[in-house]
Amino acid sequence: YLDGAVAHAVFRLLPEGRRQIHGMKLLKSALARNVYNFLLVDAAQDTGATAQEQILFWKDFLAALRAVGGKPGCPAEGLYNTTVKNKMFARIASLPIPKDKEAARAVLSFLEKEKCNHAQALAAYRRALKDL
Repeated sequence: YLDGAVAHAVFRLLPEGRRQIHGMKLLKSALARNVYNFLLVDAAQDTGATAQEQILFWKDFLAALRAVGGKPGCPAEGLYNTTVKNKMFARIASLPIPKDKEAARAVLSFLEKEKCNHAQALAAYRRALKDL
C-alpha cells in the first residue's frame, strides 16, 4: 500500500504536461505491485483521455487482478472490479467519440462484449455509428 501511496503522491506532483506523457506508466507500474489501491485506479481512469485508453487500462487492470487471483483476500471478481468497470463505462460515455468509424465500432463492440449497463454510452456510440 505504501508504494502505491508514494506513487500516487509523485503522480500528483508531476506537472500537467509530464503527467499526461508519463503519468499512466507510473500508475500502471504501481498497480502492478498493488492492484487494490483505489487511489491509483481512480487516477488512472481520470488520466485516460480517450475511450481506447480506458479500454487499454481496463485490460491491464484485469491482467493485474488475474496475477494476484487466488491469494487470500485478493478477489479477482466482485464489487471492486465491478466498481472499476462501471466507472470506466461512465468515463467512456463522457469522452469524445472517435471520428474514425472503425475505432467507434471497436469501442461499441467492447462495450457490448463487457455487458455495458451504461445506456448513455451505448446509445451515443450506436447513434455515432449511424451518423458516420
